[in-house]
Amino acid sequence: MPNLNTTILSSLPFVLPPLEEQRAIAQILATLDDKIELNRRMNETLEAMARAIFQSWFVDFDPVRAKASGESVASICQRLGLTPELLALFPDSFEDSELGEIPKGWAVTTLQGMTSKIGSGATPRGGREVYLEEGTSLIRSQNVYDSNFVWDGLAHITDEAAKQLNGVEVKEGDVLINITGASILRTCVVDPHVLPARVNQHVAIIRAKAGFASRYIHLHLLGLDTKAYLMGLNAGASREAVTKGHLESVPIIDPGEKLLECFGKTVASLYAEVDQLTHQGRTLQSLRDTLLPKLLSGEMQVPPTEA
Repeated sequence: MPNLNTTILSSLPFVLPPLEEQRAIAQILATLDDKIELNRRMNETLEAMARAIFQSWFVDFDPVRAKASGESVASICQRLGLTPELLALFPDSFEDSELGEIPKGWAVTTLQGMTSKIGSGATPRGGREVYLEEGTSLIRSQNVYDSNFVWDGLAHITDEAAKQLNGVEVKEGDVLINITGASILRTCVVDPHVLPARVNQHVAIIRAKAGFASRYIHLHLLGLDTKAYLMGLNAGASREAVTKGHLESVPIIDPGEKLLECFGKTVASLYAEVDQLTHQGRTLQSLRDTLLPKLLSGEMQVPPTEA
């Protein structure tokens, strides 16, 4: 059986640039790493802001409670960051529902009622043997994390294989959710830069109907109550799994088309910045990975830094 030991490792030759050049290389790489990390932290902040708005409007019902308490419009708008026109879309009282107390006039529906498509895909014939470096993206469970599409390990398939999976074509704005295994219920909105794409059998596409914001559906699926509901329906025997029927049955509040439209517009700018920073971060990572071997091999020279 092939193996390595410390003797073999210690005898491996490698190029060692002068100390000044090492410092220069380290400075270049550190600058790139710092920017990548800054982008990541900014994205976390932007995502937290979007979640906070969703929580305030549709879980805690802060605008409705404030109006019900008799607080002035000016005070509510200042405290919650709303315009008077937006605040007017919220009712000023509550009513009972199957989900408990909800704002008056809002409805309880299911995910099926808000979506035009819920469905998972399949692995092309040949499995891993047909994966390519380029081509139509095949999204798998390792690419789907909560609020984060991960490019590492992204597979690609031929146009012919993609045609066989036309029924699970991913479109911009689609919500993705893992439906089997250890990563079950991780969910994100597809990165538009990954398109054209398909999904395999471990990932489901959830596509909002016209008039319903995909970000509203995604943030609802991120909720602990929603995850607990779906796990309670878990159909897996030896492996955890949820089905299309389980997803369709998820209860969700419908606050009305106008408010959903306003919510979509409110968070759109936040997610547009997330998309921009994510794309920039991937470009920087690619640049770093391209530069590293060139710098270490001496193919690319850099001026020395001050000690």
